[in-house]
Amino acid sequence: MLPIDRLSKVAKFLHIKGFVKRTIEKPKRGTKHFEPKKFKNLNAVGFDIDGFACVTVDGGVSTAHAVFLHGGAYVSEGLILHRAFMEKLVKNHAFRVTYIDYPLAPEHSVKKTHDVVLKAYRYLAEKYPMDKFVFLGDSAGGGLALSLLQRIAADKNLAPKPDKTVLLSPWLDITVSNPDAAEFEKKDPTLSKEALVFAGREYAKETDGRDPLVSPIFGKMEDLGEVLVTVGTHELFYPDCELLKEKIAAAKGSEVVLAVFENMFHDFPMTPLKESDVAAELISKFVAGEELAPTEGVVLESE
Repeated sequence: MLPIDRLSKVAKFLHIKGFVKRTIEKPKRGTKHFEPKKFKNLNAVGFDIDGFACVTVDGGVSTAHAVFLHGGAYVSEGLILHRAFMEKLVKNHAFRVTYIDYPLAPEHSVKKTHDVVLKAYRYLAEKYPMDKFVFLGDSAGGGLALSLLQRIAADKNLAPKPDKTVLLSPWLDITVSNPDAAEFEKKDPTLSKEALVFAGREYAKETDGRDPLVSPIFGKMEDLGEVLVTVGTHELFYPDCELLKEKIAAAKGSEVVLAVFENMFHDFPMTPLKESDVAAELISKFVAGEELAPTEGVVLESE
């Protein structure tokens, strides 16, 4: 892999931040990356929730069931990279994974997104009553996973609380209000505050940007259970992930491990790098209840 400083120079040369901004402003639709037939040599069963397609994938043996909420600033469909990460968890770590193609902005708002995901999750809990469920989300999907977890923790009748939660480079504040964000925006080769704030407004609609429904960093952290967060030192969301760790660690009924990957950029687990394999292994051990140990280039923080 290119060193992070070289990667940043290449990203600037290719105007990657501008490309991401244009993608957010005019997202594609109908990519069909998650049709069951796309998952080769795996069991893949599609189902529909209020017109939104979902697919459950396993390899015949599973130790945990991850409900996967993909990133994309709440406006973009899941990528082939997301499907590859799903397949990695299934093939290498014996997960069952369900991908929910949840409602996106600007066509829909946060309320519709929450309604569909909760309905899909309740359906899965009934269909697989013996499974141990894990909320798994990257980037915007991480923010969505945490906001749903907070709602479930506050209202036990809403849905069963997942056994554990994994947030990969989560987007925790759609207003990007952390005073340290500007410093880390300079380091981040892909994300810009301008593009994120635009996408956040499209998703929130009439909901206030500091409402925990869209910005869970401002929500209650009690009774969340065990949470694993991964983040790179060179991404815009790093300050908020550190803040989240502090808030969860101080809350009753909640535990957190923050895995900080040195010199990594936003959402690196979704890329074909060795660090993605390290993150997948870390997730597998966390979900299995095994002791987590720091490795080269990864610092584990819990307090």
